[in-house]
Amino acid sequence: HVTCCTAPGPILYQLVSVGLFLSDLDLALRLSVLTSRNITLIINSSGLENVSYPLLDGLQVLHVPIQDQPHTPLRQCFDHVAEQITQNQTRTTLVHCTAGRSRSPALIMACLKVSASVKQVIEQRPFIRPNAGFWRQLMDYERMHVLQLSPLWSSQTKNKLFNPKWSRK
Repeated sequence: HVTCCTAPGPILYQLVSVGLFLSDLDLALRLSVLTSRNITLIINSSGLENVSYPLLDGLQVLHVPIQDQPHTPLRQCFDHVAEQITQNQTRTTLVHCTAGRSRSPALIMACLKVSASVKQVIEQRPFIRPNAGFWRQLMDYERMHVLQLSPLWSSQTKNKLFNPKWSRK
């Protein structure tokens, strides 16, 4: 079971797996979020490198300089990001991009094994929408690791992910 940490209004940040949070850039900059969840590693996939995070002892930041475009080679980041999350396993990691909808959920799903994590991530952050190129890379990554796609890829799941009402404005 996963915790959703919200206040009245929009969804803020989600605990996707033990010690692994997903959010947008705004939340990643809030001292209260970082301290309340004991965040020790931030993975910034916003494409912005000059982000000023609150100064906290022991806080590490990994910049993943990628753009939210279907042709962006996100796959090249999967192993390094997974390694960093694994090395920070006894602590807490926050993965974010600008809106917490495409790059950061795609990175988390790659780390958690795509077929096992799609439903889990969607349940916690239902408005995610990784772009089509990122989905192709996730599927290729999973096939490369000799995992079989699960029934999570039903037409119902695909419809949730590619719902046109969630398109960017």
